[in-house]
Amino acid sequence: MLRTASINGTDLLLNAVSAGELADQIEALSQEANIMRARSRSLVAQLSYLQQQFDELLEMYDQLKALFVLGRDDGE
Repeated sequence: MLRTASINGTDLLLNAVSAGELADQIEALSQEANIMRARSRSLVAQLSYLQQQFDELLEMYDQLKALFVLGRDDGE
């Protein structure tokens, strides 16, 4: 059986499916959402680590630049 519905002004064509099929689809989507959340947390952790490494590299660069300037001033 086919029927139409309108959600937020958008017309949708709905297939009548059993409650069991819907429950299975909802469970599958829930599992996918959990996987996506876990991946998202992992990516955030990786980005945080990379930001920390980048900040450390910038600090080293600033230190090397200061040493270079001091060394150049001492040599001249």
